[in-house]
Amino acid sequence: DGENNKTEFKSSLRLCLKQKSAQDYIEHSSFKNVAAFLNTNGGTLLIGVEDDGNILGLEETDYPTFKDSDKKDAFLKHMDNLIEKYLGNEYNGLIAVELEIVEGKTVAKVCMKNKSPEPAFLNIKEKGKPTKEAFYIRRSASAKELSPSETMKYFKANWS
Repeated sequence: DGENNKTEFKSSLRLCLKQKSAQDYIEHSSFKNVAAFLNTNGGTLLIGVEDDGNILGLEETDYPTFKDSDKKDAFLKHMDNLIEKYLGNEYNGLIAVELEIVEGKTVAKVCMKNKSPEPAFLNIKEKGKPTKEAFYIRRSASAKELSPSETMKYFKANWS
């Protein structure tokens, strides 16, 4: 049914398709959506699927970026590491990652079943700078970063 307030497609978890290399900003794009789903009403991130619904599969995107021979295991370990990096280990139990075969290609299905019991901030680490936190919510078909005043109002309306 395409992207909506409960579903987001990402071509890759970390591979920039233009530069043909793993890039942090691609991971950030995936995880701002994870945070947004956690802060709204849950949802599903499908990795290995283009915005138009075309299935690329992890075999064509992320798997070649891992040196390990077991690409599935390497991908899942990397997802665990990214959950810790971007959100914190306390969110691991709220995020389910499954690898599914669709049209003969592997797609990562990242599910956040419900809204988090507390706000989920996205940690943004840049070289030489202190960690910054950002707060995202899910709107109709995108993740939206809220300003500090918007974040306070959202907290009051959703967690008080």
